[in-house]
Formats: sequence, C-alpha cells, structure tokens
Amino acid sequence: MKPTHLLFFIFIPIVITFFSCQKVPGADENHSPSADFTVTPETGDTSTVFTFDASASTDPEQGSDSLLYSWDFTGYHDWTEYSLEPQAQHKFTEAGNYEVGLQVKDKEGWTDVKRRTLTVTK
Repeated sequence: MKPTHLLFFIFIPIVITFFSCQKVPGADENHSPSADFTVTPETGDTSTVFTFDASASTDPEQGSDSLLYSWDFTGYHDWTEYSLEPQAQHKFTEAGNYEVGLQVKDKEGWTDVKRRTLTVTK
C-alpha cells in the first residue's frame, strides 16, 4: 500500500520579549481636576438671572488659575465653549427642573464634570 498524503512539519522558532515599564523616579503624574460650583440664588423663577460660580474647582498640579470652564444649562450635553472665566450667568425662559453641568479641563486635557439640579418656577 502506497501512502497518498505526505505530512510536513515546519518548526518556526518564536521569540517573545517582555518589557517592563516603570515610572521614572521624580517624573510628574497628572491627575484629573475636580469640578465644583455654586448657584446664586439657589432657587428662582423665569425672571431670575442665576449666577454660576466654579471658583471652587481645583487642579492638584496647576491650581485653579489654569482651568478651562464649560457649562451645560439644559442637561442635554449642550456645552458652551471653554472659557478661562469661572463665573457664568444664565436666565431660564421656562419653568422646570434643570440639570446644570460644569465641565473643567486642565492644560493636559484631563476633565471632570459636576452636575446639580436647579428648580425654576414660573
């Protein structure tokens, strides 16, 4: 009986190299900033001009002076352009509950978001 198939085995050596990444001593790490804000007044109606103040926001490496601020007054991720100004004013034209958001960004691009519910009456 003659063989009808020949099997060939090819051995290919594989070299696996493992690299270890370590933090260089003294290298700086960046951490996310921390967003926080107050609203004045805390409640109001559709004629009230609310003042939002994000001065309480912080950045562990760069301080609050270097933060950029963006606001979402609708709760639908409709963010304003980033600004260096931590205060903003807004007047709501309709009564309702609004989930106001603040997003802060540091120079490295790290962000944090804080949301707060605000009730506006007629």
